[in-house]
Amino acid sequence: MLVQAAGLAKKAWILGLLAGLLFGWSPQAAAQAGGDVFTIDRLAVDATGASAAEARDTAMSQGRVEALQRLFRRLTPQSYWGILPQISKADTISMVAGLQLANEKTSPTRYLADVTYSFKPARIREALRLAAVPFSETQARTAIVLTVLETPEGSFLWQADNPWAQAWQDRLLGNELVPFLLPLGELEDLVSVNVDDALAHNWGVLGPFAERYGVIEVMLAHAILQDMEGTEGMQIQMTRLNGGVSPVETLGLIINNRDALPFEALMSLGIGQVLSRLDESWKRKTIIRSDAVSDLVAATIHFSDQREWLVIQERLKRVPTIREFEILALSTKGAEIMLHFVGSFTQLRVSMAQQDLELLDNDRVTSIGLRSGMEAFPELGVEETTDIIGTDSNQNEVSDMNVMDLYSEGASNSDDATTNDW
Repeated sequence: MLVQAAGLAKKAWILGLLAGLLFGWSPQAAAQAGGDVFTIDRLAVDATGASAAEARDTAMSQGRVEALQRLFRRLTPQSYWGILPQISKADTISMVAGLQLANEKTSPTRYLADVTYSFKPARIREALRLAAVPFSETQARTAIVLTVLETPEGSFLWQADNPWAQAWQDRLLGNELVPFLLPLGELEDLVSVNVDDALAHNWGVLGPFAERYGVIEVMLAHAILQDMEGTEGMQIQMTRLNGGVSPVETLGLIINNRDALPFEALMSLGIGQVLSRLDESWKRKTIIRSDAVSDLVAATIHFSDQREWLVIQERLKRVPTIREFEILALSTKGAEIMLHFVGSFTQLRVSMAQQDLELLDNDRVTSIGLRSGMEAFPELGVEETTDIIGTDSNQNEVSDMNVMDLYSEGASNSDDATTNDW
């Protein structure tokens, strides 16, 4: 089974590499492009009708509703999913900012496509506030994923020998609240990082690798195949690295394959569980209550030149918890501003850190500047639960599949924590 999966992964890896070479894809461009948490990528739609036009209209209408519900779930804690807004098909039309179509197929009575829906942020916020559902729209810092699969036959890193890596490649992760970038697996990757470097957290190798992809953090996704009660189970260890003395965050899970799922389904389940826990942890740090009112804080901004001042302004505009800011005074080396923001001061600081802005509050003086180091990043906490029913990323139940959280380190679940900016 492992050999067959590896063979399929190798073919996919080669095709992906050729596509990147042919179309000029660059990892730096992908990282710099960033994500949009209000966009749902490549939702598969499929509908029939009395005519091709009717089938298309039905597919688009159903797709809008499904995409909107997926977006609501992305932005909100799981404990609120039972009371999410239920928007009629007609009302969803005005909430869509745009869409993109791919892989369209039509017949006289059927329509299929992969549709990317982009929604209007203001309308989404309004719907969630009216339903009294708290939400987060702050996107965490992007990390690049290194996928190590450990089996009785050996340990594998790159897709040619690693179906675990291919399972990650099948995910669209750029627009999630906790986004990830996946390496191309091109020749330069293969020669720059090996399995030993990854497992040893060798930042002398991992740092330049991450920098080449335009990011400053690496998420090591280490999957270990194990015999569990006569079936092939999996232990997953997730470790976020940024060159510090200790990992920023660690998370461990055990997947007991009691349903004897195929290997590909087992890996997909494991990835879904990991991503769900990371998302929930991030939401706990950045969630904004539906009844939150705007607050004010006066701050001093320090900069070295005009270019740096322009960079700071652009980054402030990208902080979702900042509603607006006013420039009160300006000189050649600094500015006085008034920030209008929602949420707590700690949440504001965390949101600004994702844009590489540092917010300090010392002796009643609040100051803002570009972050000069990477020593302080907020980590992801994970609630410790055991023997829960496993679900994949689309919340499809998997019967009799137990998922156990092994550990979660370096996390603070306190809303008032002020030491971790991630």
